[in-house]
Amino acid sequence: MKIISLDTGKEITLGKTETVSCTVGNFDGVHLGHAALLAKAVEKGACDISAVWTFSDHTRKDAKLISSPEQRAALFKAAGIDVMIVEDFDAIKGLSPEEFATDILYEKCRVRRAVCGTDFRFGKNAAGTADDLSRLLGKAGAEVFVVEPVLTSAGEVISSSLIREAVASGDMKKAAEMLGRNYSICFPVCEGQHLARKIGIPTINQLFPEKYVLPAFGVYACSCNVDGVKYKAVSNVGVRPTVFDVAPSVNCETHLIGFSGDLYGKNVTVEFIGFIRPEKKFGSIEELAAAIRSDLKTAERLL
Repeated sequence: MKIISLDTGKEITLGKTETVSCTVGNFDGVHLGHAALLAKAVEKGACDISAVWTFSDHTRKDAKLISSPEQRAALFKAAGIDVMIVEDFDAIKGLSPEEFATDILYEKCRVRRAVCGTDFRFGKNAAGTADDLSRLLGKAGAEVFVVEPVLTSAGEVISSSLIREAVASGDMKKAAEMLGRNYSICFPVCEGQHLARKIGIPTINQLFPEKYVLPAFGVYACSCNVDGVKYKAVSNVGVRPTVFDVAPSVNCETHLIGFSGDLYGKNVTVEFIGFIRPEKKFGSIEELAAAIRSDLKTAERLL
C-alpha cells in the first residue's frame, strides 16, 4: 500500500498522531457522484488529512477505463484531497468486511471519518454494505457518512457504467453532464503516416490503450490543451479506413486549429465536445481532404 501526497506526487508516511477523513472506491472517471463523496471527505471534521482510498487497477478486470491514473490524481487534487492511498486489489480482495474496515481502514490507515455512497460494497465477494461499514467503524469509534446518489437531469443515478455507455455511443453531451466536465483523453503523441501534413492539414496521433473505453468511431469537435493554451480542434477516432484496409490499432487523429509545432512524445489533453459524423471510407485522398475541411468548418460553428 502506498500513500501519495497529491501536492508533491511523492510517497509519504502518516505522522504517528495524524487521523484521516477518507472515501473509498475505484473512482473511474471521477464523475459528479464521486465529487459528492470527495467533498464530504474534504470537510475532514476533526481529522487532520483528507484522503481517497483507491486501487492501482480497476476491481473489475474487464472494465474499460474512462480516466488514466494521472487524470484521477489531478482530479482528486483539484477537489481538495490531500493524499491518495493506493493498493493492489489482489492484495486485499480476500479480506472479510470486518478485516478491511477495522484492520486496514481504522488501524493501518487511521481512518476516523469515512465517506461512502449508498451502493458501496467492500470485503470478500463484495459482502459488506454501507450499513456494515457504519456498524464496524462506529464500533471502533469512527464516524461514517453515507452520501445519497447524484442524479442526471433525466433522473438516472450517475455512474461510471452510464458514462462508458455515453462515450461509446458518441453522446459527449450526456457524458459531460455526468462528469461535470468534457470527456477527455490524455495520451502521448506518436508517429503517424504524415498523410495529413501532405494535404495541408497536419495532425497529431494518439493511440487508445487496450483497457480504455473507446468513443464511437467518427469525427468530433474538440478542444486541445497544449502547455496551458487551448486550441479548437477536430478529432477522428477510429481505424482510418481510407488509409488502411486493416488498421493496426484504434487511433485518435487530431488537427489543432491555429497550432504549429512538434508534439511528438508529449501528453496532450483532447476534450470531446460534440459528435460531427461517423467515420467513413472515402474513394480517394482528395475526397478525404475535402471532408476534413468541411469538418473543420462544422467544428468552428459548434465550438
